[in-house]
Amino acid sequence: MRIAVMGAGAVGGFFGATLAKSGEDVSLIARGDHLTAIQNGGVQIIGEKENFTIQIPSTENPADIGPVDLIIHSVKTYHNQIAIQEIRPLIKANTVLVCMQNGVDTWETLQECVPSVTVIPAAVYIEANVTAPGTIKQEGNVLRLILGASKGSSPNQIKGLSQTLKKSGIECVISSNISEVLWNKWLFISTLAGVTCAARTDLPNIMECPESRTFLRNVMSEIANLAKYEGVHLSADIVESTMQYMENEAPSLKASMYSDLEEGKPMELEALTGAVIRIAKKWAIPVPANEGIYAMLKPIASKHQSTV
Repeated sequence: MRIAVMGAGAVGGFFGATLAKSGEDVSLIARGDHLTAIQNGGVQIIGEKENFTIQIPSTENPADIGPVDLIIHSVKTYHNQIAIQEIRPLIKANTVLVCMQNGVDTWETLQECVPSVTVIPAAVYIEANVTAPGTIKQEGNVLRLILGASKGSSPNQIKGLSQTLKKSGIECVISSNISEVLWNKWLFISTLAGVTCAARTDLPNIMECPESRTFLRNVMSEIANLAKYEGVHLSADIVESTMQYMENEAPSLKASMYSDLEEGKPMELEALTGAVIRIAKKWAIPVPANEGIYAMLKPIASKHQSTV
C-alpha cells in the first residue's frame, strides 16, 4: 500500500513513521526545519514503548510523490483550504483519505471539497509533540484510532485499513456510530482547549477553582445539549463522566491549542469553539459560555492566523 501523510507533524509523523517501520511504503509531506531534519536524519520517535529512527521519503510538494492508495490527512484544520488543493496530485481511482483532524464536521468538508476521493472519518487518541525538528515524542498509554464508515466507503476498505494499522502495532477499532465517537471527543477537546486558553492557565488550576470549574461544566453542557439537535445520542452522563476523567487526569492533560496560544502560533479555534457557535446558530440555541470563549479568543486567533 502506497501511503502519503499530509501534515507530518506530531500525529501524522508518528503514524507515518510507525507504518513505515512495519514495512509500508510511506512518504511524508512536511515543511520548514522539520522537513529539513527529516530529510537529513530521518524521523526520530521517542515513544512510550520504544524509540526508533527511520528514514522516510519526505517532501514539501505532494506532486513529488504522485498517486497513492491512502492519504493520512493530519494537517491543522486552519491549513485545509490550501491542503485541499495540494493533495490533488496524490489522488487516483479508489484513493482513500483518512481524516485525523479535530472537529465533528471537518471530514464532511473534505469530502465535499474533494469528491473524487473516499474520505473516512477517524478519531485519534494520542499524546504526541514535536520536541525538535524531526523528533516526535509520544507519551502515555493512550494510542488508539477509531474508524467509521462514510457515504462512499465500503466495509472492505475500512477493514483493510484497520488491518494495516493493527499490523504496525496501532490499536484500531471500527465504530458503527462514528458520529457519536467524534462528538464525544469534540466535547472533551473543545471544552479543554477553550477554557484553558480563555483562562490562560492549565487544567489543574481550573479544576481547583469552584467558579472556573462551574464555568467549564457549563461550556461542556452547552455542547452536549447541541448533540441531540444534530441527531447524535450521547450518553446521559457524558458531562459527569468527562468531568470525572478531567479530574483524575488533570495534571497530564493539555490541549494543543493552549500550547499554540502560548507559542504565538495559529489556533484551531474555528474547528472547536467556532463550530459550537455555528451549530448553535443553526438551531437558535443559546450557548453563552462558549460565546464568551469565542469572543475572547477570536482577536488572538485572527492576529496569529496561518498564512501558509
